[in-house]
Amino acid sequence: MGTSLKYLQVSLTISFICLTLNWGLTGVTVLFLSTIYYAYWALNHEVIKHKLEALIYYFLLLLMTISTFTAIYEMEGIICSGELVKSTYESFYFSIVTWTTLGYGDCLPTKNIRHVAAIQALMGYLMMAIFISIFISLISNNSEP
Repeated sequence: MGTSLKYLQVSLTISFICLTLNWGLTGVTVLFLSTIYYAYWALNHEVIKHKLEALIYYFLLLLMTISTFTAIYEMEGIICSGELVKSTYESFYFSIVTWTTLGYGDCLPTKNIRHVAAIQALMGYLMMAIFISIFISLISNNSEP
């Protein structure tokens, strides 16, 4: 279990360094690969304790992924009510709306980061499906005699 926690710390550190160097998509890639690792780890363990730990780590990675996209949107700016906005609140709101693919339309990405928003929407679909499968796997193992 200690190795898995170290892996989480390393992936979060690399992601943070990538953000500070303005390599946002590299940081997102590191986080995405980490989520794949934790999904595999959680789904292939028989021990409930390890599955629960992996689910918690996976959830933390989901939050970090949303936060990483928030930082990208804040650096580049998004268009809300026809104005270029670079606030943390608006960027976080836009990141959640994009990740969940709600798409209210009140905020839009700029032309420079449209591909980033599309990547986040695709990652949101995939990561939520994996999260739900881990959760169902954990519940189904608890209900067996």
